[in-house]
Amino acid sequence: VFQLGNRLFGKLETYPMHNYPLFLNVASTILYLPLCFVYIIPAMLFTNNISKEALEIPQHKFAIMGALDSIAGIMQTFSINFISNASMIVLVQQSAIPISMAVSRLFLQARYSTAQYTGAGIVLLGIVAVLIPNFIGSGASGADSSSGELVWYLVMILSCIPSVLSSVYKEKALGEVEVDIIYLNGMVAVYQTLFALPLCLPSAGLINIPISEIPTNLFHGLLCWGGENSITDNSYAHSGPDNCSTAPWFVSLYFFFNIGYNMLTILILKHGSANILWLASTIIVPLSNVAFSLQIVPGHQPMKFMD
Repeated sequence: VFQLGNRLFGKLETYPMHNYPLFLNVASTILYLPLCFVYIIPAMLFTNNISKEALEIPQHKFAIMGALDSIAGIMQTFSINFISNASMIVLVQQSAIPISMAVSRLFLQARYSTAQYTGAGIVLLGIVAVLIPNFIGSGASGADSSSGELVWYLVMILSCIPSVLSSVYKEKALGEVEVDIIYLNGMVAVYQTLFALPLCLPSAGLINIPISEIPTNLFHGLLCWGGENSITDNSYAHSGPDNCSTAPWFVSLYFFFNIGYNMLTILILKHGSANILWLASTIIVPLSNVAFSLQIVPGHQPMKFMD
């Protein structure tokens, strides 16, 4: 449920916030800091909820998790912003399944059965089967558009590598020490934020924003979250003027589902494994296809035979 909400509103928020992927990426990490530390600080001072073992975890481990999550986050935020077919986003993200199996095999010495290898192969074939019709048989202008989006599909697939590495690294760390999940999320969010801010510099060029305009763009993104339009022409915006009327709902609901999803993800990694996390997530493919085909959903697209 939380993953579906996370995927659904993760796309819907880009419609009113199309000029502010930098803000969405930074805000989705900064938001964790007050929410987590309002619990972490009293828990450290007045309770034993956060174990001594957890407090002794070296900071570089949290930094590695934060760096991997930050890299994956900004790649996914921009990909979602530029890919028009919402249901395709969810399908392409399932490339994390074979990537997760390969990484777990390499770093955790995980073993798989023939059926599991077959399942991962079917996932890959499904991605290819749906991608090919989107990029073959288009006219000239359609081909240009498709080739542009193909780059972002590839970025989305590549983003699964740091995302999976982070999951496997967390699984390994959680397997060794009893860690409070809110403490873990809070400490990772500190470093994820520290990495997210400098990542704005190379990312700004993707939406034609000069480096000097990054603070202004972030501030305008905050205003857009509140429903206020700032960009009224095509100056440096990559896709037209603002239309922030639905942003308060879509962005806030995304943050709600994103926080719940990440908390539940940590629980799965704590009591299960990265493979369970990614394999179980396949249920999101049919659910999201149905959700994005509903006429009440903005930008809805009818389901096709290949879907």
